[in-house]
Amino acid sequence: MLALHEVTKTVGRGRRAKTVLDSVSWQIERRAKIAILAHPGSGKTILLGILAGTQLPTKGWVERRASVSPMGSFTRQASGLMTPRQLIDLLAPFLHYDPSQMCQFVHEFAELGPAMDVPVRYLVPKVTQALNLALFYGVPSDYYLFDQRITLGPRDLQPRALEAFSQRSEHAGVILTTSLAKEARNLGGSGAILHRGKISFFEDVEDAIEVFSAIPPDVQSTPIRRFVEEPADDPELDY
Repeated sequence: MLALHEVTKTVGRGRRAKTVLDSVSWQIERRAKIAILAHPGSGKTILLGILAGTQLPTKGWVERRASVSPMGSFTRQASGLMTPRQLIDLLAPFLHYDPSQMCQFVHEFAELGPAMDVPVRYLVPKVTQALNLALFYGVPSDYYLFDQRITLGPRDLQPRALEAFSQRSEHAGVILTTSLAKEARNLGGSGAILHRGKISFFEDVEDAIEVFSAIPPDVQSTPIRRFVEEPADDPELDY
């Protein structure tokens, strides 16, 4: 289970301060599939960062009783002449996977071949993208987070990525934040709208799409349906 408890997030300072999340409480059940529609600049990426733990709330707290897919680029962690094989060894203690199994998965998924032993800094962008994508799907998670689109990576790897997504999402939750109705519809499941710091929840993503299409970016909306559940008390908290 993954939950936000009265989470507020403010970015900027003084007159430029903007509240992108305003006292949001939200419990996300395992295997939930939800597409969160939001206009550009509404805080989609910030929300995902808070769920993943790469950003901290200004107020409130996040409860994680599950693993969440990492955010950001894995290859940025490679320093000096570190190779993909060495990067996998470096990340293993933090992402809790077996390095040998991950090397095998990356080798088969991305077809890096000899590039597994070439410094990451010397890899061409397409190979770097393939490596990042392989590492993303190589780490089993209880929740997978996507920003804007489900389809990731180079075009020729997208069929393989969609196959990996289908396998992983069968036993995991998926949270997509996007401004694109098509992407939300392709995910299916339930829907939500993030606007002016509030989140409105809908059982059917089509209802969320219909309401979102009528909301201009500069007009504040009132949540149509807000679904809030109080999680059970648990001393194991993640601040």
